[in-house]
Amino acid sequence: PEYRSDQARALGERLRRLYECREERSLLGDDTAQINQEILAIRRELRQGPQLQAGEYLHDGRYRLVRRIGKGGFATVWQAYDRQAKEPVAVKVLHGQWVDDIQRLERFYRGARRMAQLHHSGIVRVVDEPQEERGFHYFVIEYVPGGDLRQKVLDHQISPAEGLKIIRAVGEALSHAHQLSLIHIFIARVVGYGGTIRFWKSGPHKENGWWRLDDDQKKEALHLFTNSVQP
Repeated sequence: PEYRSDQARALGERLRRLYECREERSLLGDDTAQINQEILAIRRELRQGPQLQAGEYLHDGRYRLVRRIGKGGFATVWQAYDRQAKEPVAVKVLHGQWVDDIQRLERFYRGARRMAQLHHSGIVRVVDEPQEERGFHYFVIEYVPGGDLRQKVLDHQISPAEGLKIIRAVGEALSHAHQLSLIHIFIARVVGYGGTIRFWKSGPHKENGWWRLDDDQKKEALHLFTNSVQP
């Protein structure tokens, strides 16, 4: 097989040996439960590709990874420490399994650039442009503590009055995006602290969640949106 890296080759060889071992044990009537678990773990690792670990650095030592704070089908988000700005940030890293998929890779980069165009207090800010290091493709965004809105709603921490304020704040952020001819597929994360609400998207959809509209579509979207949020 043509492996993408020496690490993948080593995993592939280990997997081959485990399959041979399982066949031998099966012929002898021995238990293969432990081997089956090891096979599944290696197959998962091969499918996902190389993985970053807490404590590693990106961008020539500027960003130190602290902990995973989110993971979807497209990317993993890390809380990190920006040693240059001396503040926490979030690093969104494309899953290793997609690095050889040109379309997904281009979509990841385009989405980051589109997101960087949005300058609004209700939208997570892009701190550093998308880049690649050691086979990892990533970009850096503002870190917003405080958890996500969905969990707060499930925990009954949001009153109806607060909910209305949050809806209005998110609507204003979306309106800003619409003015730049961008419309969001869906709101995947709403995070906030100290009364400030921000949203961001993490997923494998068009342009990282953003659709580019032509002039007619923009007018229609703004009209529908404006009518829907009027008190």
